Amino acid sequence: MKTSMTLIRAWVPCCLIFLFFTMGAYLFAQVVPITFHLYNVESSMPNPPTTPWIFDTDDPGWVTHDGNPFTVSPVIGYPLHNYAYKWFYSTDDPGVPAMDPTDSWCIEENLPYIDGTDNFRIEFELYHLTALQKMNMVVPGAAWNIVGQAGDRRVYTGGVGKIYYNDGDGEDLVLYVDNCVLNVYVNYPSVAQMQELVASWTSPIGTGGATEVEGWGTVNVALSDPDWVATFADPAVGNRIDFIMSSVDHTLQGEYGYYSFDVGLISAEHDIQQGQALVPLNPIVPVIVDFPDLDVEFEFSDAIGGGDNQDLNNLNVFYNFTEPDGIFPPQILSVLPHFWDFNTDLAGFATTIVFDLTGMSFGSSNNWKILYRSGLSDTWQVWEDFSIIDANKIRANGVNSFSEWTIGNTEDITLPVEMTSFLAYVNSDQQACLQWITESETNLRGYNIYRGNEAVLDDAINLNQFVEAANSSTTHTYEFTDPDQLEPGNYYYWLSAEDLDGSSEYFGPVTVNLINPGDNPPPPDITQKAQIRVYPNPFNPSTQISVYVPEAITASCQIYNLKGELVSNLPVDKLSAGWNRMNWNGLDGKGQKVTSGIYFVTVHGNGVNLRSKLAILK
Repeated sequence: MKTSMTLIRAWVPCCLIFLFFTMGAYLFAQVVPITFHLYNVESSMPNPPTTPWIFDTDDPGWVTHDGNPFTVSPVIGYPLHNYAYKWFYSTDDPGVPAMDPTDSWCIEENLPYIDGTDNFRIEFELYHLTALQKMNMVVPGAAWNIVGQAGDRRVYTGGVGKIYYNDGDGEDLVLYVDNCVLNVYVNYPSVAQMQELVASWTSPIGTGGATEVEGWGTVNVALSDPDWVATFADPAVGNRIDFIMSSVDHTLQGEYGYYSFDVGLISAEHDIQQGQALVPLNPIVPVIVDFPDLDVEFEFSDAIGGGDNQDLNNLNVFYNFTEPDGIFPPQILSVLPHFWDFNTDLAGFATTIVFDLTGMSFGSSNNWKILYRSGLSDTWQVWEDFSIIDANKIRANGVNSFSEWTIGNTEDITLPVEMTSFLAYVNSDQQACLQWITESETNLRGYNIYRGNEAVLDDAINLNQFVEAANSSTTHTYEFTDPDQLEPGNYYYWLSAEDLDGSSEYFGPVTVNLINPGDNPPPPDITQKAQIRVYPNPFNPSTQISVYVPEAITASCQIYNLKGELVSNLPVDKLSAGWNRMNWNGLDGKGQKVTSGIYFVTVHGNGVNLRSKLAILK
């Protein structure tokens, strides 16, 4: 799975003599707040290299030590090794000098507080390669070193992005993004691509196909301009920002590589928490590497360093707070609403992985199954070698490769109340009204409603106005009007969702302000930003798209495929204030059923730019 799908097309084999880099344009047709073009962003490696080997430029039709590009030559100083670039940057860095100047300029902006695309500058500070995993890019999970199928996944971390703007009174830093990550899937070159370098080349190494890159970072609120913070930093998703990248370069490169591409910036749809550690190499006794904030722990019984010097030992953990998509084994009836992504630059290892589900309310651990999949595959598999530790923990044994992981359950876990919104307002009769919208409910009795004069739940009273639950697996809207005649003033309301098993969950408070008849009403307090929800997702045959806007706007809604091609225009012209709902039946503009896979829905108009990923399963 590629969370936050931001794609860059590339082939990136790298050697000390030459490097080809080809990119097919991926221009996703959506409105993003701002987009830049960067020219001559540099990648490089140390010489001699201290970075992972990927393949040898070895072929029966050319210079060779054994004719096999998948075996590394033992000759010291062999000049035809290929290595992954270790650094990626657009500014000079101590010890990593930029050989050619980097330039950048804004090519499009949709920001209400900026007029035009002039006087911008963007830069990237040093990204480090901290993970590389050889992969079969044609048959996920198969051996990587198969002719015509080889590739790898690379992870660059620790980057910093900065945007500067000169308003005529000097240049200001307006957006500072740190903890940046580039997640790269690389196809190794085809025969035709290698023949551009060596005319006598005979054997394919990989498919030569496009490479996918996901990019994201975290807005540093303290170092960014407040207007830009309001646009890009959403605390609900950890202030994450996504990079939408594209380029059309094709250049010969060597120890240094230069890439020109477009990058758009947009607020992310979900949080990704991340952690990094160094794994002790060649442990004499098992070594524990713990990530308590990410609910996972490793115990390494073996760890072989990566690179020529066998000294690379980074371990990355990405904790994705979104429900994993894809195809699950038939015995799995429910899955956690998040997943882990592990990656490393170790050359080899043996470890166990303990997943801690304390406080997650995921049923009996006796019914848990550990699930994993390659990042290139939609299909999840059960990890058969596992141990139940206790009611909260489960361990995967005998792990020697990393990928994406989550926990499934063979029992149908009660869906929690997924509250899309909870609002309070005053109607024309000066009565307090509540509206709440849920995405899913099962085994729920209904809702009790509490009211207080202060924002303290313990002091609130139960109105004894029980609202029965719809227990719907799709979106459902509830409306409630307080029957009491209330004096003017502020009032606070809570919902208590009551399960059939006697447990409850509270939502709120929301507040209303009642005034005396004849007084001018206070201005509306719009606290909810525009947002988009899709349910069910994945879906088949149809899904409901819910869009919330705080005020009525003129808008349009489109469906795009992964190539950025328009699939369908949904019949939307105006959106009313509040929640608006529309359905997509999986048909394109010609009325034909689209194929299974990933799609995007976009809504934009009057300053509202929303995007969500859709998945159709057959």
